[in-house]
Amino acid sequence: MKWVIRRISDNMYAVSHRFFVYQQTFARRFRTRKQAEAYMISAGFDRCHYNAEVLQVETDKSFDKDRIAINNIKE
Repeated sequence: MKWVIRRISDNMYAVSHRFFVYQQTFARRFRTRKQAEAYMISAGFDRCHYNAEVLQVETDKSFDKDRIAINNIKE
């Protein structure tokens, strides 16, 4: 499970302490919620305006599984 930091006001995701994007795909990722919250503190993010949440993006592994399944059907 990966975690990202979301700015609540406009639903943008943190890449760095100054740079934000609209897509979770490009957001900075953390292995644990604790790491994401520690980054929020070190970057000076206010907990009222930012939230650490689970990354909801499809991974490459699911893509590989689908591709393998399609290749097996063709044979």
